[in-house]
Amino acid sequence: TAKGEDAKAGTFYFNDIQQSFESIDFALIKAKHGMQSFERDGVMQESVKLAILGQTLDSNKLFIITLSVMSFTNFGSLVAKMKEAGITQTWEHKITIFSEKQENEKGKYFTARFELGEKLTPDQIKDLEDKYNQYGMVLDRKDPQSDVVV
Repeated sequence: TAKGEDAKAGTFYFNDIQQSFESIDFALIKAKHGMQSFERDGVMQESVKLAILGQTLDSNKLFIITLSVMSFTNFGSLVAKMKEAGITQTWEHKITIFSEKQENEKGKYFTARFELGEKLTPDQIKDLEDKYNQYGMVLDRKDPQSDVVV
């Protein structure tokens, strides 16, 4: 962090401002599945990822967060709730993201959990639609960089 301390496990760390948060209230601008390359024990590997382009609701900060396949089920539940509620634009409602500690035979890890919140104001929705039109294609790049680390 900016204070020279490690971010607490399970928090969301913003690389640019060097701060971590227990949860983030945001608007979902776009999400996309793709592949991510990473190095583990000196060997390059690939895995499926979910990249989310969002905007924080407190500071209107754009960010990209990349989640592993372990969070896909929780994200799918969020999408199902949005469809059930008749939401047609992902950025119309507040979403809160938390992390949950999981444990299995492979070890301990964190997954993202999402809560669907209230509808945003017409001005916020218009601003977010403009952000989608301006920045939505950033997730179409070959390897978008995450701004947030879980």
